[in-house]
Amino acid sequence: MPVTTNAGTATKRAGRYINFETIVIAIFVVLKLIYMSRSVFGTGRIGPRILEGNDSGLYMQSANASIFSKTFYAARGPLGYPLLIKLLFHNLRAIIVAQSIISIASWTLMARAMAAIPSRRWLGKGLMAALLAIALSAPALIWDAGILTESLSVSLFVLMLGLGIQLVTEPRRYSFGLFILATAYAAVTRDTNAMFAAVFGFAAIVGLVLRRGPRRKLMILAVVGLASATIAMTFSAMAQRSYWPLNETITIRIVGDPDARQEFVRAGMPNDYATDLLNRDYGVYSDAFVGNDPIFRPLRTWIDRKGRTTYVKYLLTHPRYVVTKPWPQRDFLLSPQFVSLANYFGMTPDTITSTIGGFGSPNLPRVFEWWLAIVILGLGAVVVRSRGRALFVRSLIFGLLLFVIPHALLVYHADALEIGRHSVTLSVQAHIAAWVASAIVVDQVMNLFTRGQPRKARL
Repeated sequence: MPVTTNAGTATKRAGRYINFETIVIAIFVVLKLIYMSRSVFGTGRIGPRILEGNDSGLYMQSANASIFSKTFYAARGPLGYPLLIKLLFHNLRAIIVAQSIISIASWTLMARAMAAIPSRRWLGKGLMAALLAIALSAPALIWDAGILTESLSVSLFVLMLGLGIQLVTEPRRYSFGLFILATAYAAVTRDTNAMFAAVFGFAAIVGLVLRRGPRRKLMILAVVGLASATIAMTFSAMAQRSYWPLNETITIRIVGDPDARQEFVRAGMPNDYATDLLNRDYGVYSDAFVGNDPIFRPLRTWIDRKGRTTYVKYLLTHPRYVVTKPWPQRDFLLSPQFVSLANYFGMTPDTITSTIGGFGSPNLPRVFEWWLAIVILGLGAVVVRSRGRALFVRSLIFGLLLFVIPHALLVYHADALEIGRHSVTLSVQAHIAAWVASAIVVDQVMNLFTRGQPRKARL
């Protein structure tokens, strides 16, 4: 009669838990921690080896203000990141560690939630691996080592997606509360995130009108989503944060476009040597322009008085410009690359991380564009044939996929400078949506060729 030892029993039990998902998550966590360690224990210009940008000093300065002062809420940057800096006592290494941990937790939760969508477990596991690979690609990873909002902003965006899907597929006790907190904090961390908070709020109102879903939770989501978006936009208006992007967009992009420039001149914009000078060398003369140097005063005065209304009116009355102008830079919007930036600060991802990240977010812009087009058509066909809860989940993914287009237009037309950095969340959104949509489409295509009833989806 065979004897089962304690060691054998322990091995069998361990085998049940050390599965593919555990291995993938472990590799992901280890690679993220290795990258974090290079920054924390490395040596840079101001201590640890970090990525710095024009806004880094602004965030650190904003964090010095009291949370009871208007200065803290009306700063040049949204208050979410300065709040994190303040909570961590301006310790750069602690900030990098916190960003990395938040990123690991957010991506892991999102990937596991999305993995529950396909009806085939192997497809769900592959989807989870692909989504975690996106987080290891350079466009998403390098910001963990930066004193900038990108890492926190992307993490909160990913967390919102994961919790939103989890609430429908496999809800936990913490799901709704954490989703509400993530939505509110994301809205005040980056101005474009407020757009997603508002979308969630309006979606909750639609659910209330149609009487779909728990009324109490929908009411809370509607209030929090719309309130946090409103608060974020109020703080932005107090700080006049749109003033800088507006100046840059008009002086660089509008003045540089003959047709658009003509329209703005007819609206009263100065058409002189100073305008040409600023358009040609904005980086050189921007301080003089902002400082109200006499040579730039006519243009500065006009932008202050009529710039915003003229620009908004131009966008509303020229839809062809809105759609076609970003087209030549679509590669940079959907697949931004920051190799030179990472090299400059000595934070280029290692070979293993880069290889895995290249699978999740391949640097093949044309291929990715065709991929997006195909999955939009494919998922659209699947949504039409779906029913019940599956229809709801697939519609959410389809909406996420379609929302890439207005998100791209907003990123492009909101600011003429640093488009690549501003499109990080957009790129992450596009790649997540593409992978999840592909898994859904492949799952449904396989169902068409499977004899008998397919295994019930975990929706």
